[in-house]
Formats: sequence, C-alpha cells, structure tokens
Amino acid sequence: MTTHAESAGASSVTYSAFISYRWHETDRAWAEWLQTVLERYRPPRSLRKSGTITAELPLRVFRDKTEMPAGGSLPDRLREALEKSRFLVVVCSPRAATPGWMDQEIDEFLKGSGAAERILPFNVEGDPPHTFPESLRRLRRPGEASTEYFPIAADVAPQRGSRPSRQRRLAVLQVAAPILGVPLAQLLQRDAERRTRRMISWSTVLTAIALVMTGLALAAIRQRDDAVKRFGQVRELANTFVFGFYDRIEQVDGALEARQFAAQTAQKYLDLLYLDNRSDPALERELAVAYYKLGRIQSFPGEASFGKTPPALANLRRSTELFEHVLAGPAPTVQFRRNAAIAMEHLADVLTDSGSAQEADQWYRRAMDLRERLAAEEPTDVDVQADLGSSVERAGNTKRDRGEYEAALKEYARALGIIRPWADAPDASADVLLQASVTAFKVGDVCRTLKRFADAKERYQESLDLARTLAKRWPEDRRVHRNLMASLQRRGNVFLSEKKMSESLADYREALEVAKQMAASEPNDIEAQLDLGIAHEKVGDALVTMSNGSGALEAYTSARGPFERAATINPDSRRAARGRLVLVQRFGETYLALGRMAEAIDAYQQSVTMARVALQRDPSGVQAAEDVGLAEYQLASALEPKEAEQLTPQAKAERWGQAVVHYTRAREAFAPLLAANTLNPDYTSDVEDLPNVIAKCQKQAAVVEGGSR
Repeated sequence: MTTHAESAGASSVTYSAFISYRWHETDRAWAEWLQTVLERYRPPRSLRKSGTITAELPLRVFRDKTEMPAGGSLPDRLREALEKSRFLVVVCSPRAATPGWMDQEIDEFLKGSGAAERILPFNVEGDPPHTFPESLRRLRRPGEASTEYFPIAADVAPQRGSRPSRQRRLAVLQVAAPILGVPLAQLLQRDAERRTRRMISWSTVLTAIALVMTGLALAAIRQRDDAVKRFGQVRELANTFVFGFYDRIEQVDGALEARQFAAQTAQKYLDLLYLDNRSDPALERELAVAYYKLGRIQSFPGEASFGKTPPALANLRRSTELFEHVLAGPAPTVQFRRNAAIAMEHLADVLTDSGSAQEADQWYRRAMDLRERLAAEEPTDVDVQADLGSSVERAGNTKRDRGEYEAALKEYARALGIIRPWADAPDASADVLLQASVTAFKVGDVCRTLKRFADAKERYQESLDLARTLAKRWPEDRRVHRNLMASLQRRGNVFLSEKKMSESLADYREALEVAKQMAASEPNDIEAQLDLGIAHEKVGDALVTMSNGSGALEAYTSARGPFERAATINPDSRRAARGRLVLVQRFGETYLALGRMAEAIDAYQQSVTMARVALQRDPSGVQAAEDVGLAEYQLASALEPKEAEQLTPQAKAERWGQAVVHYTRAREAFAPLLAANTLNPDYTSDVEDLPNVIAKCQKQAAVVEGGSR
C-alpha cells in the first residue's frame, strides 16, 4: 500500500520514523536510546551494495522532546512530522495503555497513511498487547475492516532466561528491518556474518598456535550456532503459526479451516520444542500459551472450534502443566498468572463437556484460588477483577448444573456485583461488558427457575441492554453476537411465560437471524450450529404456544439439521447430544398437541433411549438423571389412552400398563434428585404426585381389563 507521504513524492518524506512515547522517565529513556541507535545504525555493506535497502541512510528519526500538556489537540508541528514520517514506532508499556497523546498520534498517522503495517510496537515493560495504547489495540488490517490486527512487538522487557544485550540487539533489528525495507531474516543473517568477519579479522594478529586454536574454536562455535539457528527457526515458525497467524484470523469469518491448519502445522514443532528444551524458562512460558491456543482451536465449549476433544484435552493438560511449573518459579508476571487461570478454566470447561465433572471441579478451584489472590493484589486492575467475576460465575454454573439453585444464585449475584461497576465505566472494554451481560442473564436464568419472575425479567433486560451496546461498538466480534442472541432468547422466554406471544416470537426471530448469519459464516463451528438449532427450536416453542402446530413442526425440522451437524463435528459433545434429545421431545409435544398419538409416542420413545445413553456416559450427572426422568414421564403421559383415540379394550389396558411402567421408571430416576434437593423446582410437584398418578393408571388398567372380561 502506498502511504500518504509516498503519494506526495519522495521529497515529502523527511523522517524514516516517528517515535511516539509516554512522557515518563522509563519510557522517555528508551525512546532516546532507540532514536540514537537507529540513527547510528549502519546496515551491513553487502546489503548496501545489493540495492535492496529502500530507506535513505543514515536513518533520520523524529522524537518530540517536550512534554505534552493534558487535553487539547495535537500540535501542528507533530501533525506535520507524522505526515512526513514513513513509519511510526510506538514505545509500549503499562503507562502507554492508558488514554493520552499517543492515541492521537497513532490516529493521526493512520489518517495520513492508512498503513497499519507501518506501525512498529517497541515493548519496554509488561506483556503485549496489554501494554499497547487503545488505538493500537483496536487496529484493523487494511482491506479487512472486521479483523483485529495486533502487530508483533519488538520486546526489550526483562525476561527470565534472556540476555538483555541480545534482546536489545534483536529488538533494534526488528524495528530497523521494515524501515530499511529488508526482511528481518536477511538482516539477521547479514548482521551475524558481519560480526563473524570482524571476529575473524581480529584473530589474524594472534600467533600461529593461537590461530589454530581459534580455528578450532570457530568451528565449534559455528556448529553450536548452526544448532541454535535451527532451533530458533523451529521456534520462530511455531510462534508465527500459533501467536501471529492464529491471533490475526481468530475473528475472521470462514477462518476455522485455516486455524486448524495452523494447529496441525504447529503441533509437531511445539512438541519438538517441549521435548528438547524444557530448561528454557522463556520457552516454557511461550509453550504454555501455545499449547493452550492449540487446545482452544481444537475444542472449546462456547467458542468457534472443530470439536476435537481428545487432542484438545492433551494440549490443555500440557499447557496447565507448563503454567504450573513456571508459577512455582520466581515472580511470574500478573499477565502470566492471568493466562494460567484462563488455561485451567478452559481445561475444566472441556472436561465438563466430556463428562469428567469431578476433575473439572478441581481445575475450577485452582483457577479460582489463583484469581482470588490476584484480585487481592491488584484491586484496581480491571482485567484482573473481570477474571475473578468470570471464575465466580463458573462456580455458579457448577452449582446450577448440580441443581443447587439458591447457591448458584448467590455465586451469580456475587459475580455480577464484581463486574458491573467496571462495566459502567465510560471506557469499559468489550470483555468487561460481555462478562457483565452474560452474568446478568445467568442471574435471570436462576431467578426464573426459582419462579422469581420479576427479578428474572429485570436481569434479562439488563443483559439485553448491555448486549445491544456491545453489538453497536464491536460489530465484528462473534462473541458479541452470540451474547445478543442469547439475551434475546431469554427475554423471549419471559414474554412466553407471560403469554405475550407476539413479543416473544419477535425476540426469538431476531435471535434466529443472528444465529443464521453466524452459522453461515462458519459452517464447521460446532457452537454456531448448536446456536442455530436452538434458535429454530425457540421459534417453534412460541408457535406451539400460539397453537400453530404445523409452523412449529416446520421450525423444529429446521433445527434438526444444525443439531445433526454439531453431533457430526464432535460426537463426544454432551451439549450436542442434549440438543438433539430436547428437540426430539419438542417433536413429541407438538405431535401430542396435534393429536398424532403414534408419532408422539414414537418421538418420546426415542427421547428415552437417547436420555439413557447420556446417563450411561455421565452416571453421576444431575442433568442426565433429570433428563431420563422427564423422558420417561413424557412417554408415560403420552401412553395414557385419550378419549379421541379409537382403541380396543385390550389395547387400552396395555397402554395403561405401559404408562405404569414408565411412570415408575420416572419416579426411580427422579427420587435421588428429590431426596438431595437438586431437582428442578418446575418438576417437584409433578414428581411428588407420581405415586397418585401410578395408582390411577393401575386402577384404570384394572377397570378396562375387568370390563373386557
């Protein structure tokens, strides 16, 4: 892309680079050092002779030497300097991440050139991209307005196991290479050759014996350097695929296959690094994050993935192993500890989805402990507090799944209390607003289960308001659209319970349109397929309540395809299996309402079979046991002979008898949940009345049999 300065002619380019930095002792010192080094840097002679360098030498770098006052507009002299600069070097640190003049300088540079690739982050403290100014964090690649683009930063921040002088030299070359118009690999190679030639030229003054010894030493050094170079190439390639490529395409529609390719290619290199270089602390940190990202691509409940659970679990276990090993060492950074908690929680999420609830609980607790400590140490860090809110919310999920609804409500309310004040801030990030919206509708879910409908409706409206704000500010973020869809469906649920059918159907249909767009953009995303199936199902639910049985069947039929695709993507997904189960039950309910008894009974028999298969996979699962009880209850209810059915006395007696069998099985499935007070309150009264229902059916069977004799 041609920059604004270039389009005006080479004469308008005055500076090779403009250095933007926060007026702080540390940042200013690094900016001064970088300016001096760049202006004194002379590329290797072979590169200068080759004609590949596009910049004028020596490099001329602009650095403002005056502190900017608070507020106001960017001075004209800075605007002019930015316009006449080919590159913008941004000195990144935790101080740079707060709003200020640097954001204006970045925006002004982009306004003039439009070239995101010409912005070069130079990180001096902390972990990027959290040290980036806000304008740099929201950077977009040219021509790809929906894609987040975090440039890879040259990094001189202290790292355990890294030599500072080597870090600084590499960082300078990372900045100099694009300014000179030379590939970094070529500049590194020529620079190394130049240093080698210098070393050899000095050795000529030694004695003959020293020359021989030097020759032997150089041969050993070359062998070592060759090995280090090969290792560095493997490490760089893995980092490129996992960190650079993955991060840049994560939010791109249709990028799942590209992400899978990145995972497959990176896996073998990461495994090689893991086996051969476990003693390198810096590499361990990189590998911990890399294995986490691989697992995230392969399978993650609630996010775009290919649903490959076994390799995901293997990579996530290795990630948490590496995280814990580094955490046991001296002074890991706050960001590293945050990342460790994220990896632990996501391992727990995948374990939960695959039915390993007990092990999942252990990882949830480890993550919670880590985040509790971090929150106590960093009371003003928004990201740390948001992380704690997320962990508390997950604790609520666990209690909800066990049927402990009052305990779940306390956890959700605590999570909302942690995150909501941060979400109300004018500069709240997408992550914070999203967390607040999700937590609000989860409070509403439990309130609705506990029949506190006014509280549920209030929380759902709060969630939806936050979701709409998110959708306006970050329209390119898929997570935002999933949250909007879920919030609409939950408000639709409330309208449905209030018999406000037109409002309910409107919310469900709006949610369906969101789900369709997401599923179309990512046909291999299991979560998008599950969302689409549920969205069709919700429309069907509203139509059934409106006595539009044929419309409901059409909606349920539309839901079948997405659920089947989700089960194909990941046969081990419990959510996909349960989605299919609930859909079959919806068919049964609709057939029953339409008087199509044979089809209703057939659907309910299928649901019983599916529920019992799920219970075999998760024998201790509260949800699985509840699903079995409900499926048996629904089948038994459908088997009860109806007045409109033309049945012989013998057929009626058989049906009453079959109803007794399945009501009894339902009572057996529900009994442990009722005793443990973990049964959904919606079912409690029906379950408590089951002995009377069974007795009634037995009496009816006896009456019919007696009459037939």
